[in-house]
Amino acid sequence: MLYDNNMLGAAPDGAMAVFVQLATGQERTSLGVGRPAEKTDRHKLCYNWLIHGPGANLMQQLPRKIQQPASEFEKSAKERLIETADRLFRLLGIRAAPSLIAHDAHTNTDTLAKYFGHGDPLVGHFIKTLIAEGEEFWGSLAAEYPNDPETQLRQWLGFEGDQTGYMMEARVLLARTAAELFEPRQQRPPLLRMIEDYWQVERRRVVGLCRAAGLRDPIELADKLLLLVHGARNERGAYGRLPPSRVLQKAGTELMVAHGASGRPAAEHAPDLD
Repeated sequence: MLYDNNMLGAAPDGAMAVFVQLATGQERTSLGVGRPAEKTDRHKLCYNWLIHGPGANLMQQLPRKIQQPASEFEKSAKERLIETADRLFRLLGIRAAPSLIAHDAHTNTDTLAKYFGHGDPLVGHFIKTLIAEGEEFWGSLAAEYPNDPETQLRQWLGFEGDQTGYMMEARVLLARTAAELFEPRQQRPPLLRMIEDYWQVERRRVVGLCRAAGLRDPIELADKLLLLVHGARNERGAYGRLPPSRVLQKAGTELMVAHGASGRPAAEHAPDLD
């Protein structure tokens, strides 16, 4: 063997140090005690130490490939722009400056203009995302309460009245986006029509649930409920700790009872507004 007992007994923690000593000819070897090995001899020592000696264990412990941590730069500039715009639109509204979006996406405004022009396609993608989130809620409601339209209506009212983190909820962000897009002296922009078309879908859905539940005047009842709901969506924290939306579910349920729903909600004591 071309390595001595000192090398064989080398601990794993010091294995690399032993290898360095071999490679530089500083280790005491059987080729000559106290004499630095010649270059060709050192190559043989290194080879045998790595293949047949303690270095073999070291080589088995080394990973074949070092897995680099995921980086946002692995995504294309287009993907980064879409994700960044979605985040900033939620926080700042759809008037977030294109330069800010490009900067946060680690690119530039020329790249943004290349893919999204003046930015309307980014807003359109954002609106579609909010609509998809709203549809996901309705889908989960139908799955949890199948063939029970009255319970679906009650649960919907409870969801709309829940103010926990509601400022970032899709339904509230959609109302805020519609307000930002509205221009009284201009024709409705296509992006606003996209939101209004979805609200028409929502209206037909609520009418359908009222009708399926056997409630009287389903269109009128649905419109009353939607007035309550859209009012709650547009509060945006304006009323402090006791917002009117806290009674949305109670008021909506009372309307449903007035139109023939089962049960009558218990009266609640009015809180102190002071």
